[in-house]
Amino acid sequence: MYNHLLQRIRINDPYLHYIDLSDCITIGIRELLDALKINTYITEIELSFNKIGDEGMKLLSEILKISTSITEINVSLSQIGYEEMKALVCILKVNTHITTFSVSLSQIEYEVMKVLTESLKVNTSINTLSLFGSEIGPEEMKLLADTLKFNTSITILSLPGNVIGEEECSILADALKVNTSITTIHLSQNVIGNNGMKKLAEALKVNTSIKYINLYENGIGDEGMKSLADALKVNISINRIYLHYNQIGVEGIKILVDALKFNVSIKIICLSGGKKAAKVLDCLNYMLEPKNRKQRIIEWMPWKNHHVCKELEPMFHDIVMTLLYLFFISQIFLRREKLKLRQKKMKILEL
Repeated sequence: MYNHLLQRIRINDPYLHYIDLSDCITIGIRELLDALKINTYITEIELSFNKIGDEGMKLLSEILKISTSITEINVSLSQIGYEEMKALVCILKVNTHITTFSVSLSQIEYEVMKVLTESLKVNTSINTLSLFGSEIGPEEMKLLADTLKFNTSITILSLPGNVIGEEECSILADALKVNTSITTIHLSQNVIGNNGMKKLAEALKVNTSIKYINLYENGIGDEGMKSLADALKVNISINRIYLHYNQIGVEGIKILVDALKFNVSIKIICLSGGKKAAKVLDCLNYMLEPKNRKQRIIEWMPWKNHHVCKELEPMFHDIVMTLLYLFFISQIFLRREKLKLRQKKMKILEL
């Protein structure tokens, strides 16, 4: 399997665009990265959960300096040294082709975040930035927020699994009040709580670009829901919110439904709670005014005690069936392409 992949990279296989090197051994990674120097078709590299090592990271940095094809790279939770990580994020100053950059900074502190944010101030190609499990504190968040005030290319900001609390939310909120490019923000599995939600809600009242926000598992209760509901009454851009695995009870559900009477943009809201809250949710759904009834709250997700507020379109069933049909067609197409590729390899071997 490894030798086969290495050979495809070396011959510059035009059908190979993505390589998954997650959880690989160090020696194998070095050989594969070295082969990438002459490859012009691979666009995405997965290096998460890896023992890439300092030498491997140096080689990767050299490749990214000259590569014009690689657009997505993920080095989350890999064993990378301090200086090597600084060198990697510094590459973003000169590389104008990478659009998606995912990294875990858990082993890195303020100085690397400083280099990363300085690079993002001049980089205009990255549209997706993911910093998973980075333990972002107030100082690191300030660096990131200052960058987001000026950066106009990042549209997806993903900060899950960090220790983002009230103070960090306050700093981030200041940036979101002026940022006009971010459309999706992931803040799941942090410690936002009610006070942090209040800070973010203030930003959502004036932000007009965010369409999707994920606040999954953040300790948000009814008080936090009140702050969010107040923002939703005036916000006209958000159409999807994930709030499952928080601490929202009956009162919070009532507050949410009341806000939906004023909001006409929300299409999906994901929630979870006890049976009592679920019953209230179902009952209050039918109390919405007729003009808002298209935003019905229904039991939709397969997991227990999950509910979704979703716009029910008459052609929903047909849309689902169409998507399934397209999925099966794509699978047939992929099988045919694999068969063509296999036949091509056989001809090469025969030569």
